[in-house]
Amino acid sequence: MKEIKINYVSFKKDSKLSVLVDAALFQKMYTNGSLKQKCDYARWLVSNSGWFNPNEFSSHKVEHFEIEGINLLDFTNSKWLDGNDLNHF
Repeated sequence: MKEIKINYVSFKKDSKLSVLVDAALFQKMYTNGSLKQKCDYARWLVSNSGWFNPNEFSSHKVEHFEIEGINLLDFTNSKWLDGNDLNHF
């Protein structure tokens, strides 16, 4: 297991999480992954971890989302940085 830090802004409130994730998957998908793989990993965490409400993303209530200091959202265009819409999980 690996502890990672997730920071996000939802409803104008800063939130910080320290969570344990599978180290091998994190290494493969996030540390060594492309931007698309990083965004795929973030979407997987949002939709499967139980730590987040995916409806906050699809209704544009999340304004910032980063894992280990890397921002993955472009709210000027309401998209993930890989070009997918916010409601794409």
